[in-house]
Amino acid sequence: MLETISGITLTDEYWDCDCPDDGFEYIKPASLSCCDKCGALQEDQPSAHLNEVIAAGLPVNSEPGTE
Repeated sequence: MLETISGITLTDEYWDCDCPDDGFEYIKPASLSCCDKCGALQEDQPSAHLNEVIAAGLPVNSEPGTE
């Protein structure tokens, strides 16, 4: 599902952990509940920005406009 907040489109197919911003490694799939590098838990982290997921070359099943 896509959600737009303050002009930023988020996807619940991925979430952002607390790893440093180097090469999109901070974008985790929703199927992963915890980051093995930084220890962040999905339930405590925000959904990923759709534009960053696309820039990372990750597949997205949600279609824009399906908010």
